[in-house]
Amino acid sequence: MRSAEIAGRKAAPRGRALEPGCVDFTRRRQQALVHFRAAMDLDPASPRASLNVGGALISLKRYAEAVTILEAAIARGADDTNTMFKLSTTQAVAFTNLCVADRNCDAYRGERHFQRAVKLSPDFADTYFQLAAFMNDRHHDSRRAMQLFSRRVIAATTTAAFNTGISSCHLDPSAQD
Repeated sequence: MRSAEIAGRKAAPRGRALEPGCVDFTRRRQQALVHFRAAMDLDPASPRASLNVGGALISLKRYAEAVTILEAAIARGADDTNTMFKLSTTQAVAFTNLCVADRNCDAYRGERHFQRAVKLSPDFADTYFQLAAFMNDRHHDSRRAMQLFSRRVIAATTTAAFNTGISSCHLDPSAQD
């Protein structure tokens, strides 16, 4: 990378959560996790630090660890709705991925996190999509799934919010540690 490109980059503000997936750990995910854990050790009650560690663990496909960290952060709570929304959606994504890997997991716990996310941010479209998937795949309730999917389309149309719920950044899945 050229020095002009490096000079043009802004450092992440202190005390704010990095969007999971936005930090450049596509090639050094494990190293990023070490730094995120160090930050969490400095302030174990910080929901934002837990969010960063959870996001890094998800990127490393260490879903069970992410679930544990994120659920503890949710139980401690946060001062703002946006952080609680991010914790809930990130936790739900971790749980969904965990359940894909282990069909015997309690998928309803992940579903409850998506339900909390809808209450925290009712205009965020993709949480409806995820709930629709739970209704269809886990409950075999296609009618309710279609209602939720329709709600997603309406929310997306009014807010232009077609994104993942975790981050608008994309990780390179072929990147190695």
